[in-house]
Amino acid sequence: MQVRHAEDDLATSPSKAGLLLTVMALSAAVSNAAVGLVAEKTKHKMLILQLLLLSGGISTMLLSFYKTYDHLVVYMIVYGISLGYTSLVSVISVNMVGIQDSTDALAAVTLYTVSMMIGPPVAGWMYDDSGSYHDAFMLFGAIIVVTALLLFLDIPLARIKPRTINSEKQKCETEMVTEQRF
Repeated sequence: MQVRHAEDDLATSPSKAGLLLTVMALSAAVSNAAVGLVAEKTKHKMLILQLLLLSGGISTMLLSFYKTYDHLVVYMIVYGISLGYTSLVSVISVNMVGIQDSTDALAAVTLYTVSMMIGPPVAGWMYDDSGSYHDAFMLFGAIIVVTALLLFLDIPLARIKPRTINSEKQKCETEMVTEQRF
């Protein structure tokens, strides 16, 4: 979408527009490594995730207002940095639901992958209908922002530790109930 925006709306050459993807990939690689290192040393992983999502969503919503190639380079750097959230997803999912249910949590996260596959064709259809990427940038940026805001509402739940039950006590209580029945 961003490359087509550069080519169509800003009359950028295809090679120069393609360079934008390189800029985004490099900033995403650096961000993933940096976020991983920082997340190892902090207990505020959820806040980092939320801020990264917010920055990616807001910058995407503003994308159609960028009028120069330099603006797009800055956007690609910001968006690439926001992709650093991917290094936190599995860690936060396991922290929230526990290791026993981690496969269910990670399965839900893969829905994001489906949305990434569906997004470009939908944006193309929106462009075909309106002749502009503005609505697509606003829609997909807003979805990312809403996701971040929903995560802000969930912070208290993320801090609650699962209640552990003493397995010996539970076993003893189960035996007592069984004996009383027979």
